[in-house]
Parts: sequence; structure tokens; C-alpha cells
Amino acid sequence: MEPLRQALEGIRQSLKAQLLYLPTYRRIEQELSLIFKGLDERELRNRGRMLTAQRKGETFVELIEFGMKDVDEAVNETRKELDRFARESLNNLTFSYLGDIVEHKYTNVDLKKIKSATKDKVDNILNRIQETILSSANKQHLRQVIEDVKTDEQQDQHAQVICHYFTKLMAFHEKLEEKEAKIVNFCRVCNDYMVGKEFKYDTSSFHFTIRHKGADDASSEIKLHHLSSGEKQIVSLFSHLYLSGGKKYFVLIDEPELSLSVPWQRKFLLDIRNADFCTGLVAVTHSPFIYDNELKKYAHGLGEFVV
Repeated sequence: MEPLRQALEGIRQSLKAQLLYLPTYRRIEQELSLIFKGLDERELRNRGRMLTAQRKGETFVELIEFGMKDVDEAVNETRKELDRFARESLNNLTFSYLGDIVEHKYTNVDLKKIKSATKDKVDNILNRIQETILSSANKQHLRQVIEDVKTDEQQDQHAQVICHYFTKLMAFHEKLEEKEAKIVNFCRVCNDYMVGKEFKYDTSSFHFTIRHKGADDASSEIKLHHLSSGEKQIVSLFSHLYLSGGKKYFVLIDEPELSLSVPWQRKFLLDIRNADFCTGLVAVTHSPFIYDNELKKYAHGLGEFVV
């Protein structure tokens, strides 16, 4: 095992990425609490940490999980992180803006971005701000001032103050969108594999749900543990790639066709390779469909390497 570990460490250092290993049996359907019945919550957490520590290290991560709690935790932590960033940024913006008013910085506001902002973009930005910070009436007034600015070359002091404030909101919105890209892309790629259901992320409330396609009522919400085996495998992997803090991974996967339909097999490796966090990919398969795509030119039989 030591020579193998050294070889993996050499690969990791040269690629500047962590190795992510997905063995054949990479998800145990049952939650840990159902496997170790009779243990209290504290003991279950300790066992979970012990099993995780055995599979994770500096050199590589072996992705084997129990149930879907790991995905739940990754999604919830991402949502909390985004919510914290939004609250802190808006609070800082509000306090710093007082200094801008005192120093009359609003008189030099650049209106180019505001004039090019669409109505949808203005609404998206304002919808992120809670009523405790900016009331509905104030939001509507702000919208009207922005619309007036787009058609009027001359702005009074009141309009300058509002436009200066909104340019700061636009900068905040752009930074938040950058941070949200990971969960937005996670939902997008997972939705390509969902049948009759879809992942939804609400940018105004940072709320994540899985619902039957076309349904908006809360009663149609689907829990992660209700997904099929194939869907769980997909969601688990992509939550690790997209929601693990932006690490770079070199992915090693054994039998990627596990629990996947033929159409899914054809696109699965492409979606892994195209993820921003994937620096490389090696897969071993018995299925002729896994490489039935643009990766076919990279596929080789094991017999080619036997001397």
C-alpha cells in the first residue's frame, strides 16, 4: 500500500489537485443510524467521523457515504455561507454609504451600468434585499428613479444619491452571483439526470428544494433519500465536485455505469470532465456506452498495456 500511496501523492503534487476515488460500491443506501441500531446520536457521529477519517486524507478522498446526509449537509452549508455573505455585505454597504454621502461621492456616479440594466436585473437585485433593510415602498421608489434616469440626461441630487447607492448594490449582486455559481451549476447538471423532478435554487431566499417538475406548492417537495439509486449516485458525486469548497480534483472512478441508464452512461463522464473543479479523469468500465461520446478517442483496453 505504501508504494501506491507514494505514487498517488506524486500525482497529486504534480497536478496540484486532490485525488477523488469512487470505488464500485460508493454509496450505502441506508443511513448510518439504520445500520448501527441502538446507538445514540453522539456515538453515531463518532463512528461517522472515524469512517470518514479512514477514507479521507491529504493525498486522496475515497467517496463512500451512508444515506444522503452528506449531500444535505453540503447543500445547507453552501446556503448558509451565501446567506452570511449577503447579510454581511449589505450591512457593510449600508454603513459605508453614510461616509459616501458625507463626502458627496454621489456627485461623480457613473450611470452607464445603471442605464444598461434591464428591468429583470433591477428586480433580481432588489428582491435579494430583505424588507428590514429596504421596504417594498422604497424598492418601488428606487425602481422608478432608475427608470427615469434612463430617459433623462439631467439628474437632480436625489437621483444621484439613489443611483450611487444602486451601483453599490449592483457590485454586491455581481459578487454574490459569482459565489452562487457553484450551487446554480450543481442544480443545472443534476437536472439533466432527473426524471419528472427538478432541483430548484431561489436566489432571493437562498432556498433549495427538489420538486415534481412544474409543481410550485410545498406539498410536492421531494427529499433526497426518495431519489432512485442512480439519481443518488449522480447527486452525491456532483455535490462533492461543486459544493466542497472549490477544491480541484483528479477523479478516479471504477464502474461509472453503476445504477445508470444507457443515456446517462453516455453523458456522465463528459459532465464530470466539464466541471470547473475536475482537472483530470480516469475511469474503468465494462460498459460500451460510457465512452460512446467524444471521449472515445481516449478509451483503451487493458490488454493494450500487457507486455
